[in-house]
Amino acid sequence: MRKICLFSICLIVLLLAIGSAQAIAVVKIESGSALKDQTTTVNITAENVEDLANFKIKVTYDPTVVVVTAATNNPVFGTSLNNLEHASEGYVLLGTLNFGQGVSGNVWLSTLTLKAVGNPGDTTYLNLTVEEFFNSSEEDIPFTVQNGTFTVLSVPPILTFVDPTPANNSSVNQKFALINVTSNEPLSKAFIHIQVWNGTAWVDDKGNIGEIVLPMNNTTDTIWWFNLTPPTDVILRYWVNGSDLAGNNNKTEVRYLKISGYPPEIFVATPTKIPQNATVNMTVAIYDATPSTYKILKNGSLIKQGTYEPFQLFNVSIDTSQVGTWNYTIWANDSFNNINQTSIIIEIYNPLIWEGTVNLTPGNFTIEINGKTYEVSNTSALGALHYTGLSYEVSDEWYEQYGSLFVTSIANISASGTKGWLYWVNYPNEPIPMVGANQYELKDGDTVYWYYGGWSATPDNAEYLIIIHVKIKAKPALIPEIIAPEITVKPLDIVKIPIYINNVTNATGAGFKLIFDPEVIRVVEVKPNTTYFTNISVPIDYNINNTTGFVNVARILLDPATTTQPQPIIDIIARVVANKTFTYLNFTFAEVSLSDFNVTDVITINGSVTVVGLKGDLNDNGRIDIGDVAKVGYMVVGKVQYDPKADFNQNNQVDITDLAKIASYYVGKISKL
Repeated sequence: MRKICLFSICLIVLLLAIGSAQAIAVVKIESGSALKDQTTTVNITAENVEDLANFKIKVTYDPTVVVVTAATNNPVFGTSLNNLEHASEGYVLLGTLNFGQGVSGNVWLSTLTLKAVGNPGDTTYLNLTVEEFFNSSEEDIPFTVQNGTFTVLSVPPILTFVDPTPANNSSVNQKFALINVTSNEPLSKAFIHIQVWNGTAWVDDKGNIGEIVLPMNNTTDTIWWFNLTPPTDVILRYWVNGSDLAGNNNKTEVRYLKISGYPPEIFVATPTKIPQNATVNMTVAIYDATPSTYKILKNGSLIKQGTYEPFQLFNVSIDTSQVGTWNYTIWANDSFNNINQTSIIIEIYNPLIWEGTVNLTPGNFTIEINGKTYEVSNTSALGALHYTGLSYEVSDEWYEQYGSLFVTSIANISASGTKGWLYWVNYPNEPIPMVGANQYELKDGDTVYWYYGGWSATPDNAEYLIIIHVKIKAKPALIPEIIAPEITVKPLDIVKIPIYINNVTNATGAGFKLIFDPEVIRVVEVKPNTTYFTNISVPIDYNINNTTGFVNVARILLDPATTTQPQPIIDIIARVVANKTFTYLNFTFAEVSLSDFNVTDVITINGSVTVVGLKGDLNDNGRIDIGDVAKVGYMVVGKVQYDPKADFNQNNQVDITDLAKIASYYVGKISKL
């Protein structure tokens, strides 16, 4: 029982000790600072006190740094008993005489007025010695002390902009600005801080939010300068920061400046080749630090003018109503009349490549792609393109998955990037077809639009356009046919291309236009073929064009002709030039007249010419080698019989020019014969 009582007493004592520790007051003085010969105030306070009635405190310090010039006590403590007689010696006494109740909590005790008397950077402790600290019952109150410090502040340098520094918010009509700064005391270093306005924010020279910091130059240690020389007009703000020899920093005010010695910069974004009647804008941006006016001229005539702001875009509508080449000039000046202009040549072209009518009859034609042959309906959208006679190329990349043949090029205009050839039947009254052109069957009277552009293009805004009006007639039991053959030739051959007629009764004449690629063959002459139709007392007439590649032919049959099997009526004599290896023989026009001299419908069956063998391979070994070169040399001196395949310059003889050409090809000086 006694042990338990002793343990309880010890526990109570411990708890009282903890409670007593938690209640200890803290007497502290604030730290302070001031410039030399300037004054400031600091407070002396007590925290966590209970019934504080009176105090007596001695404050000590270094009198060569700071001196107390006044002291004011909290009036709740009654009469003040402060003694400042020894302030110049480095201490003062603070005291109170209070016969009333004490104060609890966090309490203000006294305020001291301090004067800095030392040199900049000097410092001293403000030490407290609490001599009396008791409650209204004159009992001591436990406390701890927190001392403070006092520091004499350093004086920063004073930096001032001086001439020829431009005034704030000014503009200069020159390509530089000289910034001059003076200081009231020597500086160890100075830096200029620059920010450029980009239309939305103040940025550094890399376009990032921030500033450019560059060292200033100095004439003396109190005169500093910097030459601002931007590469173009700028809107900027700047300030200078300097450090004195003691390391004290200061800066100037921020100034705003426009350097406007350069002519306006003009930026233009516009396509330079535009289809007729397309809606297109030219986007213009003009930059200058002091913007003024602009003018837009078309072939020298003013079409738009006004004022501009830097960093702002504006649009100019391009007139696409007329085909032609137009010179657009953009002219601009600034408020100092610095002038600049730029010109852009814009071509407005007619996007319509071909428009006409095709007569289609049920049936099929074939297309060969990479060794594979595909049957295509004559009356499909692809069939309509085929019978225009225009050259075209087709891909079978999607055929296995979708059954679609994809047109990649028409009239030597190929798909590129996101642009290519699309088709639309009866635009805009019907929706765009969602199947391949070889799968879309046409009706009589349909109109097929083939157009070139991106996926959002339409025939109205296409870069190129083909319009095909379709007539479809049922194939009768017997309808005249004009047929071109499919033949294989070798380079430089002189070949005969027979044109056949079929399914005619009492035909009195036949006429047609046949187109071909003049890079493959060139027509020399046209002759009547008398193998079947022997009467040639009336000669044929024809017109050859080896530049664009066509031949027009008219043949009169004085003895009305009848046949139900293909029979030759015309021989087209052509030279194989073989700059390319394949061409279609396409009829773009054909007709047959009957015994009453009325013209009947005709089915045309197109043909082709495929070039095999290598141009210059005179020894037929599949390559051009020294044997071929030697053979041409022997022909030149007459030791080997003339071979027209060695006549590379096509002057009907093999001469030294032909020898030089094949020799240059053999050693790699030229890429083709």
